[in-house]
Amino acid sequence: MLLQAEVSAADLRRHLADVLNRVQAGERITVTRGGELAAVLMPVDDAAWAATLADRFRSRERPFTQEALDAWVAGLLDRLDLSDLFEPTTKNGETHHGRERR
Repeated sequence: MLLQAEVSAADLRRHLADVLNRVQAGERITVTRGGELAAVLMPVDDAAWAATLADRFRSRERPFTQEALDAWVAGLLDRLDLSDLFEPTTKNGETHHGRERR
């Protein structure tokens, strides 16, 4: 879970420039009024991503097509080095520990 700083609406009015600098640097800040959540300030890129995802959810669109998801998974698998998970084998199928591979 992402930890967020919290600021009251009164403190936000007094320190707006400082709070905006923190948000522009990538921080998310929760704004409260009377102890109740009033808003969340976040960087523009995060807000655009969240708005796009919310629009897709409301229209019941999948965030990814199956083809895009398959390509993403294939790309991940291509970059993984799984050789440490398997015992090296000889040409006759035996492992270097003398056991036959099944």
